[in-house]
Amino acid sequence: MEMRVKLNDNLDNLSESQKNAVMETERAVEIAANRFNSYSRLTNNLRNITIIFSDSLGRIAGRANYYTYTLQYNNNMLKENEYDFISDTVYHEVAHLVAHFFITTKEKSHGRTWKWVMQDIFNLYPTVYHDYNPQTSVESKLYEYICICGTNFYLSKNLHNKICNGAIRVCKKCKTPVVYIGE
Repeated sequence: MEMRVKLNDNLDNLSESQKNAVMETERAVEIAANRFNSYSRLTNNLRNITIIFSDSLGRIAGRANYYTYTLQYNNNMLKENEYDFISDTVYHEVAHLVAHFFITTKEKSHGRTWKWVMQDIFNLYPTVYHDYNPQTSVESKLYEYICICGTNFYLSKNLHNKICNGAIRVCKKCKTPVVYIGE
């Protein structure tokens, strides 16, 4: 299930943790907007962010869409790790939107500009990966795969479904496709 909300919308239909995430997003936006108030296109875009609370992000805590100025938050991880999620993930995702505005070359999404926004604008250490326990946030069933060299892989439901729909997952050791070995 997804819940969409724009900044400054009525928050009555949201859970407490979702309300807190929206309010912290508003705070992060205001910090960035105050710092970059001479960039009206950026500040206007930031103040019109849409937030989507999603139950289907799997192990991803959040996602930023630079073109639609949409932030997607993993609702399950938010519920189970509210304090860390709000103090880290919210700023991490807003930093992506800010950084993308200033990137003029092919730069990695967690590159120099994003790190600069995290450190100099939000005064936070730029961490790329969260340490939330995904076993409680996503369905704990893992699907067992094996490759020719004998390495076993335990893949999430999302990866398993992608493979079932034609995607190919390759072993990093021997570079051969992995094969599902069943239940």
